[in-house]
Amino acid sequence: MPEREPGHAGRPLVDLLVTTVRHVEHPARDVLKPVTFNALLNGDNISGRFTPEPEGYQIVRIPLTPGRNTLVLSVAGATASGQPAPDTHRLLLRVE
Repeated sequence: MPEREPGHAGRPLVDLLVTTVRHVEHPARDVLKPVTFNALLNGDNISGRFTPEPEGYQIVRIPLTPGRNTLVLSVAGATASGQPAPDTHRLLLRVE
């Protein structure tokens, strides 16, 4: 049985591994700006659960609701020449 969030018996917790890496083909291409990191779970801001670092990783425990959950991770970066390089990932997670 999955672990549950304290005080929310119906909300299972999931461990999410988040990594930030440089492009292998272009190692100087992107520079991550951690202060711009944003995480939305089903529209709720959960950015405070994360502490992004350039070229780092973190395991973050997030509460899910039964049914469909949408996690959107975004961060701004810059190319070696200073051009903006935003990055967004959208994950769909289903809890049955």
